[in-house]
Amino acid sequence: LALRPNHQQVIDCLVELETDLLGPKVASHRLKTLAEQNPYSLMHRSRWLTWLQDNDVQAAIVEVDDILRLHPDNAWAHREAASLYWRVNNFQASKTFALKAIEVDPNHDMAHYWLASAYRALCHID
Repeated sequence: LALRPNHQQVIDCLVELETDLLGPKVASHRLKTLAEQNPYSLMHRSRWLTWLQDNDVQAAIVEVDDILRLHPDNAWAHREAASLYWRVNNFQASKTFALKAIEVDPNHDMAHYWLASAYRALCHID
């Protein structure tokens, strides 16, 4: 899988983050498994992170939508969609994506966080 240098740098950052959070053996295993199962997922994640670094939330939403189109049961992508839609004040969509992430992975702590954030925002709007 040939990546542009920018994507490689982003993937390196993801590897460092996973390593810091999970330890080197777990991070290495997770990333290898991800690359084997979905060879383009790392590229999608790196583009998504690039858009966020550039503060281009709309482009990041498009990237996450592409990931969900390819992998509709990806709890990570649903959680990221929840956070992105929350950032653009689409709290109903944020709630929907957070609920789907929880449906796929009931123990996904950040999905619960975004669900609570969406509910809190929706209560302030009504």
